[in-house]
Amino acid sequence: MLKILFYTDGMYFKPEILNFPAYLAHLTHTKILEVYLDDMLNTALWYDQRSFVTIPGQIAEKERYEAIEKNFQKLLEEADKKGLLVKSFEDGTSTKELFFKHMRYSDLLLLDIHSLNNPSEDIVRYKFFRDILMYGECPVMLISDSIDHIDEILFAYNGTPSSVFAIKQFSYLFPQFMDKPVRAIYAQETEKMQDKKLLIDWLNAHYMEAYYEETEEKLLDSFLTSYRRNKQIMGVMGSFGRSLLSQMLHKSEALHLMKMLPIPLFISHW
Repeated sequence: MLKILFYTDGMYFKPEILNFPAYLAHLTHTKILEVYLDDMLNTALWYDQRSFVTIPGQIAEKERYEAIEKNFQKLLEEADKKGLLVKSFEDGTSTKELFFKHMRYSDLLLLDIHSLNNPSEDIVRYKFFRDILMYGECPVMLISDSIDHIDEILFAYNGTPSSVFAIKQFSYLFPQFMDKPVRAIYAQETEKMQDKKLLIDWLNAHYMEAYYEETEEKLLDSFLTSYRRNKQIMGVMGSFGRSLLSQMLHKSEALHLMKMLPIPLFISHW
């Protein structure tokens, strides 16, 4: 059983976004999903007061809370249909310290990627998103409403300790996936290849069907190629590689990549 923290934007909540959290919860026998349902734009604003600006069209405080409360009731109804118990995030004034403390005592943060996908508000959402990935003290899984189960797992590998740590942490958190086919993808845009045999031996010890491949494509392109073949895939990567995630940590690339790659993406760093 895992302690899972789920973060979605209460202003733009869609019931379908619970499909994948419910799948993971049932798979891991997680009984309670701790939900943070808030206006992610507002959260990004309090996260970094230097970014506190008035956004055109930003709604009044009362209307915002009414919308969030209405969507939380929808979330409870949808969770009940899926046999999922949820509890709301700790009441009180939200601070970045409180949020990151909850991450410290969680096994996994599920982050609704579509909540970050409003270009008009990119300037204030971006830094919040980046720091969750870089400084959060638990693994992060970016999810969307387009996936409801997993048929195959892709490991991004570049020989660095960070990429190996992400593969191992994912495997330890989700032993239920040991019967799924996995592919370790080495993109030649990354570090010089290292320890190929050691990696293959480790994968064969933990998975029933493991493959290794090298590609001249960029990692993002390789993931997209796999997605076109099989929509129900998941990516796993370390957070300080120089390829896909490094692009995501540049504001000009972040939203584009989120739209392009609508698969669950497990990200971890050591």
